[in-house]
Amino acid sequence: MSNSVKDSAERASAFASEKLAEAKQTLRDRSQATRAAAHDALESARGKVDEAKSATAQGIEDNPVAALVAGLALGAIVGALLPRGEREKEALGTVGGKLNEAARTAYAAAKDAGREAMEELGINKDAAQAQVDKFVQAATKSASAAGNAAMGTVKNR
Repeated sequence: MSNSVKDSAERASAFASEKLAEAKQTLRDRSQATRAAAHDALESARGKVDEAKSATAQGIEDNPVAALVAGLALGAIVGALLPRGEREKEALGTVGGKLNEAARTAYAAAKDAGREAMEELGINKDAAQAQVDKFVQAATKSASAAGNAAMGTVKNR
């Protein structure tokens, strides 16, 4: 009777070892497939980002004035949103007022020079606005396409 218990225990142990080996192999296979899918998704997303980058660069190349105007506008917005600290106020004191006045004068001169240059090139406010709109649409479309492609790739995996 002890031999049959021993034999049963050995068979159960062998069966458990076999099932454990199968489970380990299944886990390895699935892990490898998941890594491969993640790698493919990453490569696809990189490709879409490169395409979006190229489209944006082409948009800037096709519309440099619009890109310049958009960059200036973005810089002005960021500058306006940055808070002034007490240390900055103390350090600048009256110098801050003088710097602001000099900056306003420089801005006005640059604005006038830019307006004259644009008039010489035949670019008016409406044409510039159309170029900015076109650039913003191209950049938005590129970013949206890249994001959708990345999400689609991840969802499909």
